[in-house]
Amino acid sequence: MEELKHKCTVCGGIIKLGVKDRVDLIADFKEPVHPDHRPPYLHLIPLAEIIAKAIGNKSPYTSGVQKRYDDLVDDRTEIEVLVEANLSEIKAEPEVIEAIEAFRSGKVILKPGGGGKYGEIALPGKDAKKALKSLLEF
Repeated sequence: MEELKHKCTVCGGIIKLGVKDRVDLIADFKEPVHPDHRPPYLHLIPLAEIIAKAIGNKSPYTSGVQKRYDDLVDDRTEIEVLVEANLSEIKAEPEVIEAIEAFRSGKVILKPGGGGKYGEIALPGKDAKKALKSLLEF
């Protein structure tokens, strides 16, 4: 992309750099170097998005998703629910528990964003074939 001066080969328009592209452009190191005292990064997906996918909602901003979210984080933080809470003690629909487990085990399928579009997630099973097809379209 740099050799093309960040221009589209089809229309000649300027291509917006994504965060990763910008970091790569200004980075001092070829590989990330993290200080020993820094805890590891946690790559998280918002709990509301996981709930929405689990119950089949397109948007995490519906009242149904918000109610389930509020019930899950009642006396915990969102990160505790996503990373630490004992899943057998969480009171939620089986689909939501399965979605959290899929997140924890790295089975959630990530479709990266770019070019002004947000990334998307898909859960294993019903969303997987559709998501994999989308991933292959890159």
